[in-house]
Amino acid sequence: MNTTKAEPEKVPDRGVNLIVMMWILTVVSSMTIVMRLFFRARMAIIGWDDCFMLLAMLCFYGWAITLTILCLRGGERHIQDVGKLGQDTIAEVQLLNWTSQVFGIMGVGAGKVSVSALILAIMKNTHKTWQKAYLWTFCIVLVCGVSISCSILTFSQCRPAAALWDTRISGTCLEPKIMADFGTFTGAYNTFIDASLALIPATIFWTLRIGIQEKMTLSIIFGLNVLTCICSGIKTSYLSQLANRTDFTWATYDIFSWVTSEFFLITVCGSLPTLKPLLDFLRGKKSSQYASSAYVRHTGDSASKSSDIQLNAYRKKGIKNEATVSNSPQDLQNSWVGQEDSADNIWVQKSYKVKIGRSGSEQNFKLNA
Repeated sequence: MNTTKAEPEKVPDRGVNLIVMMWILTVVSSMTIVMRLFFRARMAIIGWDDCFMLLAMLCFYGWAITLTILCLRGGERHIQDVGKLGQDTIAEVQLLNWTSQVFGIMGVGAGKVSVSALILAIMKNTHKTWQKAYLWTFCIVLVCGVSISCSILTFSQCRPAAALWDTRISGTCLEPKIMADFGTFTGAYNTFIDASLALIPATIFWTLRIGIQEKMTLSIIFGLNVLTCICSGIKTSYLSQLANRTDFTWATYDIFSWVTSEFFLITVCGSLPTLKPLLDFLRGKKSSQYASSAYVRHTGDSASKSSDIQLNAYRKKGIKNEATVSNSPQDLQNSWVGQEDSADNIWVQKSYKVKIGRSGSEQNFKLNA
């Protein structure tokens, strides 16, 4: 009599797929951040935007490590399959699940603040009042407030807090729908901010004294944030699953996948503007000759070196100089005297009178900026 051995039951587990995708995107993001910090440190222009992007990357590591442990514990299976591993495993998996969400909330928020800070740094010397007010209010202050509030609410749903992830502990908890609704609001607001960060830079760069191609390039580079906007919108559509506590481990897989993609896009697309020297080098392109000083400083797109004489050495006692400012080089005759340019289509002409040798003869030098 023939007997056949029963095949072991296959347990659906999406953990491997999540781990592979997550670490591939994490490695690419890490390489991008390393190049960003290398170029910025080389030019000695590390700023707050770099600090917030580094914070976002650290949160990405926390996110990836926490979810990797969750997947290895079987946390991407159906809850009934996880239950076969014991109550302790269920509690551990759910704690890792909620902890990873805090890393995701704070990291994504830090990335948006970084992009906002970079745009503010570029437009530092301009008179774009409404853009500055908008970026500070909606893209920095409110993003920080919403992200921190959502993170606090995550672990404040139950009293004691351990009742959130361990059903063996009795306590009082908020309705799951409250967390799901606030999470959806946070995702929707972040989607709106991503759209803003993709559009606002175009209103700034088209007023700088740089070539049309440079304006288009920068607008497109910053406009790539629209990809983050799309990704964030798709993620937000799944956040209602936070209310699904009957099969919580399986329901959050789509959220984890799209948050990972959003992490990747915010770190890579948010760092591309600082990698413009590398992009120009790969294209074999020289930088534009006329540019805002803030634009040059924060994108690394340094102006072409002038063949004019360097006048810093002549700034000594007895040497006269004046700065003449106008809206065009042809209009210098009707211009006024000022101290510095404001980056809004301003031309500056400085005249120096220098005494050379013992004869006391004077020689004039002019520098256009």
